[in-house]
Amino acid sequence: MHDDERFTELFRSFYPSVLAFARRRLGPDLAEEVVEETFLAAWRRFDKLPADPLPWLYRAASYEVSQRYRQLDREDRL
Repeated sequence: MHDDERFTELFRSFYPSVLAFARRRLGPDLAEEVVEETFLAAWRRFDKLPADPLPWLYRAASYEVSQRYRQLDREDRL
């Protein structure tokens, strides 16, 4: 199986869980962006992902959520 097929399988398997994680923290609109960035990071590090990638994906999504909170905070201050 090629990397793109393996990544597609990873995406299909874990997208719902990562999306639910992001929605609980940011709501539906920003959650989609967080998930996009999370899976982009996963693609960039695909060869280094652990055998069970879900904890890694949650950690990456958590980082993206934090980034969104900081961005929203900056926008509020302006």
